[in-house]
Amino acid sequence: AVDGDLHGVGGAAGVHRLGDLAERGAEVRPVVARYKDSLETLDASKAKGLFVADSQVFESGGVEGTYAHYLEHHIGPELAEFKEFTFRNYKLDVRLDLPFALATESYIYRIVVKADGRVVERQGVATSVLKKIDGQWKFIRCGLDTPKLASAWLSGRI
Repeated sequence: AVDGDLHGVGGAAGVHRLGDLAERGAEVRPVVARYKDSLETLDASKAKGLFVADSQVFESGGVEGTYAHYLEHHIGPELAEFKEFTFRNYKLDVRLDLPFALATESYIYRIVVKADGRVVERQGVATSVLKKIDGQWKFIRCGLDTPKLASAWLSGRI
């Protein structure tokens, strides 16, 4: 079964069986896991196909733009400065409100900075909206509530 409540039982498409919703929710979990894996392997380019072209990424109150822009100008350069990026106490909640899936991740992330071996640990949460497009669940919105990474750490203020 999918963690959390299953929304979208009724709606314009009629009544959905609970088993169908659980199955659809289960389809979302591997998509979110692939994005998490791209971060942990320090290669966020692996996640490009998981986002729609006009996706929107938000981080700590800022608008990062599309995932392609975020990858090129933010997360890609940051990951290049890391020796390690891992998650612990990771929890994923998926809720369906068809035609959308809402994913909430909570975690503690650990980063080891390549240049000097500094270790940074912070609590974070991410909320995402996904939609099934051409048979594939894709991120259309992703909001990350974490401290800005590069500006504070890489400048040595942490």
